[in-house]
Amino acid sequence: MEIDHGIDFTPSGDSTIQKEGQASAQADKSYWFNDRNPTETQAPDLTVEVVIAGEGVTKLKRYRALGVSEVWFWQNGQIHIYNPITSIEAEINESQFVKGDDLSLLARCAESKTMMTAIKCFRQGGY
Repeated sequence: MEIDHGIDFTPSGDSTIQKEGQASAQADKSYWFNDRNPTETQAPDLTVEVVIAGEGVTKLKRYRALGVSEVWFWQNGQIHIYNPITSIEAEINESQFVKGDDLSLLARCAESKTMMTAIKCFRQGGY
């Protein structure tokens, strides 16, 4: 799938990512970029977690062990980005995969009731 910004990716829904005997995590959404495809042995590039009650650092440690290079926590209408490979404590300012996009706008539009409304919101820069 390709979106307007020319970013090529393969999505998956809820899925369990695991390395036998090391770690596992249940991601709300996962994405592979640049012609990488989901496999049982290949960790996604990016996972998105909808956070209700935090287990942030614990989850980031698991994603680090699994080799996931970017994690987004969507919490209270905001997106928080982490690179668990480099740090499980420091939030980063920009996605390495979705460069230049307004993530606060993305978070607002993601709260839309339908997919089409969310897409229109994002394309029009908000409501």
